[in-house]
Amino acid sequence: MTGTLYGIGVGPGNPDLITMEARKVISRCNLILVPGKSPAESRAYHILHEALQQEDLAGKRVLCCDFPMTRGPHTRALAVRESYERIRGFLLDGTSVACLTIGDPLIYSTFAYLQEAAAHDQLPVKIVNGIPSFLASAACFNLPLCLGEEELHILNGDSDFAESLRLSGTKVFMKLGRRLPEFVSALKTYKGTHSLCVYAVKDCGLPTEESFAGLHALEALCEDHGHPYMMTIIVKDVLS
Repeated sequence: MTGTLYGIGVGPGNPDLITMEARKVISRCNLILVPGKSPAESRAYHILHEALQQEDLAGKRVLCCDFPMTRGPHTRALAVRESYERIRGFLLDGTSVACLTIGDPLIYSTFAYLQEAAAHDQLPVKIVNGIPSFLASAACFNLPLCLGEEELHILNGDSDFAESLRLSGTKVFMKLGRRLPEFVSALKTYKGTHSLCVYAVKDCGLPTEESFAGLHALEALCEDHGHPYMMTIIVKDVLS
């Protein structure tokens, strides 16, 4: 029998947010694949290490997959292939692999590329959902994301901000820290013709977590903190 490739969401940062199902599956896997150059530099592994007892991790082998932060398809494809080849033999030999992902493995996650490679080899893949950062960020403000007929849009940091802001309902922008000044500029233009509420969380679930409410807070953030990568921003139109 072949092993199973598990995509396991460990949540945004707070180890208490790891699900019981994730803990159970990880306890059954002897091989853990973590994103990053090393376990010490892997946010996902730090979350897991804080959540589980030391004896629960004893004897488990840890491998790292370093996916470059690039949109270049050739560079990404090479990194995926190299990472997959490191675990392919284990899967074929019957060893199940727990692949950790920040947040949820189905939302803007590199796990999808490993899943595609495993499916090509007809190897079993299972998903263990995690709490995504935008839900944990909304909880910081006790903020309902959508009610009644309101729409909810999940967007990444490479979106066309001017176009995305015109979508109806609630807009969630993930991982846009690098383009924060550009986003704030687009938001100021949009706010000139709309009433809206803006909420942001940096490093959600980590000891360095900070939350910000209002456009002025985001403008100050640009000046004081530079361009934080792990930033989730929620924009809600206020209906008159």
